[in-house]
Amino acid sequence: MRQVILYRKLLPLSFAEIKDIASYASISEWIYNINSEFNLSASISLDNIWIEPEKLTLECISTLMYISYCGNKDVYMEFVGRNLKRILTYLKQKTKSHKIFIDSEKNAIHVEYILRLRNIKTGNEQSVSRLKYVCRTLPIFDLYCADALKPTFDLV
Repeated sequence: MRQVILYRKLLPLSFAEIKDIASYASISEWIYNINSEFNLSASISLDNIWIEPEKLTLECISTLMYISYCGNKDVYMEFVGRNLKRILTYLKQKTKSHKIFIDSEKNAIHVEYILRLRNIKTGNEQSVSRLKYVCRTLPIFDLYCADALKPTFDLV
């Protein structure tokens, strides 16, 4: 019942009126997960978000992108079609990855990052963390791959 009241309060807001976008993103996702009819994605302006994405956290951007995909897929796909290169560059920088590329033949996205020797024990967690953001931002692929590049030293 509370989610219905919250949904009705948030529905008439335009994206420009939202002061705390991160909270709005979290609430929008929570409400949508309860019932997909509580879809606030129409008020999310992907163009406005991506004017200055550095003003938001990676978590917030990925949540907004995922909500848009779930609730307004046509608008999401059109936006991604126009901005894929920019999105990939942003993800590469924010996830501190060496390279992010798409394998169109397999409909896959690959993330390569340098795994420092001191982080060798947390390699799996680092891969999962990167893929989580990539998958939520770009949930359009069939396969998500992460490859840790491990530096080697030849001592002669």
